Amino acid sequence: MSLAAALDDVDLPRPGTFAFALALLGAAGRSVAGVRIERLDADTGVFYAVVELDDGATLDARPSDALNVAVRAGVPIRVAEMLLDGAEPVPEGGRGALELAVALRERLAQAG
Repeated sequence: MSLAAALDDVDLPRPGTFAFALALLGAAGRSVAGVRIERLDADTGVFYAVVELDDGATLDARPSDALNVAVRAGVPIRVAEMLLDGAEPVPEGGRGALELAVALRERLAQAG
């Protein structure tokens, strides 16, 4: 729901967790520069991501959290080439970005 709300520019009456995290970073003089979905652990099916800050620091993150932060901050989302190598293209008339995000969220929830 949170990612869908951000993608649809839904105004919430109070700051959500990700808006708060970005405000907290801003108050500390930092900002998010981008996120990377880095790898998939083949044994567990768990994806790993990193949030990159403007000073070069990186923070380990769940991909769902990293995507939420990236969408709200309007920063680039990068995916490791090795993850894309095994991906199949979406067929014409296939699912859109929001549906894919929901499917990813469900897969992550099932994985752990």
